[in-house]
Amino acid sequence: MRRGSIIETAFGPKRQRTALEDHARVFVVGGGPAGAFFALTLLRGSRSLGKTIELVIFEKKRELQFYRPTLTRFFREGCNYCAGGISPRLADTLEEMGLRLPEEIQEGTVDSLTVHENWKNIELQIPPGRKMLSVFRGSRPKSRPGRHANFDTFLLEKAVEEGANVVIDVEDMTPVTYVNSTASLKAFCGRHGGIVCTSANADKILKWAFERTSRVLFCPDQHLGRNTSLKMGITNDQMPIWNPHDDDLGGNAERAIRDSRVVLWQGHCSVHQMFRPEHVYQFRERIPDIKILVHPECPQEVNDLADESGSTGKIIKAVEQSPPGTRWAIGTELHLVNRLKHEHPEQEIHFLSPVICICATMYRIDLAHLCWSLENLAAGNPVNVIEVDKETSRWSLVALERMLEVTEAAVPK
Repeated sequence: MRRGSIIETAFGPKRQRTALEDHARVFVVGGGPAGAFFALTLLRGSRSLGKTIELVIFEKKRELQFYRPTLTRFFREGCNYCAGGISPRLADTLEEMGLRLPEEIQEGTVDSLTVHENWKNIELQIPPGRKMLSVFRGSRPKSRPGRHANFDTFLLEKAVEEGANVVIDVEDMTPVTYVNSTASLKAFCGRHGGIVCTSANADKILKWAFERTSRVLFCPDQHLGRNTSLKMGITNDQMPIWNPHDDDLGGNAERAIRDSRVVLWQGHCSVHQMFRPEHVYQFRERIPDIKILVHPECPQEVNDLADESGSTGKIIKAVEQSPPGTRWAIGTELHLVNRLKHEHPEQEIHFLSPVICICATMYRIDLAHLCWSLENLAAGNPVNVIEVDKETSRWSLVALERMLEVTEAAVPK
């Protein structure tokens, strides 16, 4: 063993002595109270010895408020539901370290304990002048507001403040991509246990994903991911936006990623991004009885104002099922709006925005070019051939087939 500063850690009756070198890298598996407290103590101890260390905590679980009918409190997902008792000795140690527990994570004080055995019960009294605390483990009840959700999070945050880095297990995340995406992105999802979605089945796909992992990485359209998730009860503070050009956690704080349910890729559809709340207000001021119908790829502030929001198929069906004289302002791709206007002259149909943004990608596919491609194909002279390597093709197909299986299973027999 090289000579250096010594950090002693006690494990039962034996002691293990480990040399702590300057600029050492320390990995702690588990960010629960034991791991966080060890990290906190080690960081402070190394600093007092004039040592600089890099400490990383690997944490698989995450914070989540949820309720189980068989239980009476909210717990941390994955928590072993350990007793939330802080002994007098630990309470004194926390005080000495300057770790005063916030009131919102304290459930109360404990005056006595009863140890239940098969043959008898043992009553244990708390010594006079000392106190034992009962603290919330896992997520606090919704009736208890406060930044520190629970004792576990409190200690982990203190460790981070001292310089610890927390790495969340990325295996606890399912990648989901909108079908209008590249083959490479679909392959990425397929390779990592992910799936493809459409605007029509995005809610079913997200439900499938949450049955497997606690988080979702939603690509590439943040608005579709956000609007769908909001309808499922997920809040905006649980949906951080990941900026692919920011190497520092996508521009997010560690806590934002740790507390996330859906991580939204910072992408959008240029056509639907241009629809604004003022467009809705202008139409309603000019035509009071008009109905606003938008695609969920529109920003949330537009989606929330709309009378109806849904996929392309839902938009078409909403118009088809409406009586003559219905007035619409529709926020989606212009060609679809014009087609609906042509097919339903008995209704008054407007394009929601005064500014037009044509989808350059979709505009490349028209009847003239389709006919040209087919004629060349029939003549044995394929044109504009798109080739995808075998691995990309294989994993893209996996992601697509998962979507088909999920949607087929969701259809009533």
